[in-house]
Amino acid sequence: MAKLKLYYDLMSQPSRAVYIFLKVNNIPFEAIQIAIRNGEHRKPTYTKITLFQQVPVIDDDGFILTESVAILQYICMKYKLAEHWYPLATPETHARVQEYLNWQHANIRFHGTMLFRILFRLPQETKQPVNKAEAEDCRERNKAVVRHLDQYFLKDKNFLCGREISIADLLAVCELMQLHVVDEVNIVHQNDRVREWFSRVKDRLGSAFDAGTLLSVYALHVEIHAENDKNYRASCDISATISCSKVFKSRWGKGFGLIGLVIGDDHPLNLPNSIFGIVFYALQIALTFSSSPGLASTQLYLSAFSNVASVYLGYILYFILKDICIVCLSTYITNALLLVAVYYKNKSVQEIKQKKERKKQK
Repeated sequence: MAKLKLYYDLMSQPSRAVYIFLKVNNIPFEAIQIAIRNGEHRKPTYTKITLFQQVPVIDDDGFILTESVAILQYICMKYKLAEHWYPLATPETHARVQEYLNWQHANIRFHGTMLFRILFRLPQETKQPVNKAEAEDCRERNKAVVRHLDQYFLKDKNFLCGREISIADLLAVCELMQLHVVDEVNIVHQNDRVREWFSRVKDRLGSAFDAGTLLSVYALHVEIHAENDKNYRASCDISATISCSKVFKSRWGKGFGLIGLVIGDDHPLNLPNSIFGIVFYALQIALTFSSSPGLASTQLYLSAFSNVASVYLGYILYFILKDICIVCLSTYITNALLLVAVYYKNKSVQEIKQKKERKKQK
C-alpha cells in the first residue's frame, strides 16, 4: 500500500488538481474520498486528521499537509518532478509561478466561488430567488479576472507562467471548470486568448477524456437546478420528447436506477449518475498518462464497462422513458470513442511489453 494518502472530493476544484497531478506524474497514493455533500468532512475521525475540515489533505508517512498549493509544491520537490511543473532553477520563472499562486486566492478562486455561492448555494439554503444585482456584480468581477489572465499572465506566453505547463495552469483550469455548473462558461469562451489557453491545458491533461468530464459537470448542473426549482428549464430541454431534465429527474438518474433498489434511495451512495461520471472521467484522465501494462488493461476494462452502462441506459432512455437526451447521447458517443482510443493505447503498451520480454529471453 502506498505510504502517501490523499483525502479528497472530486467535486472540489483544488482536490481535482491534486488528484490529477498525482496521476499525471505516476506517483502511487492511496485515494480516500471525503464526500463533502454528505458532511463527511465534519466527522470527528476526519477532524482528527485536519482541524480545518477541508479537502484536499495529504498524509505522507505521518506528515500531514493541507492546502492544495502547498501540497503541489511539496510533491514537486519531494519527488523531484519535471522542472516545468514548479521551476526552481531560474529565479525569474519561479517568481512568475509564485506570482500567480499568490494572486489566485483573492481573484480567480475567490470570485469564482462567490459566483457559485450566489447563483446556487444561497438560493438552495435560503429558498429565496437569486439576488440579480449581486450576481451581476460578481459576474463582472469574474470577467475582470479573465481579462487579467489575458492581458497579464498570457500576454506573451502559451501558458500562465512560461512556455510550458505548470501547477499554476492546472489550478486555474480546475477553478474555471466550475463555471460550467452555473451556466457561466461564456465568461471564459468570450475571450479568445484565454479560451485557446484553456484548450492547450486540456490537451496536455488529456482532452479526449475531458469532454466526458464537462458533460458530467453539466449534467450535475441540470440535476441540481431541476431538484431545487420545479420551473427550471435546461437548455438541453428542447421538447416533450427531447429532454435531459426528464431523464435526470427519473429514478434512473441516480445510481443508474440500481443502487437505490439494493441499498435504499436515501443511502449516501445513491448519487446522481453525473457524479459517477465525473469520477470515471477523472480516472480516465489520470490513467492516460500511465504506460504501465496493468493500468492500461484497467483503463480498457473501465472503458468497456462504461459502454455496457451506455447500452443499458440507452435502452432505458428509448424504450422506457421514450425520450431523447442530447447530453446522454453525447456521453454515449464519448464513451464509444474513448473505448476505441483506449483499445489502441492498450494494444501499443502490450506490444512494447512483449518486445521487452523477448529481448530479455534473448
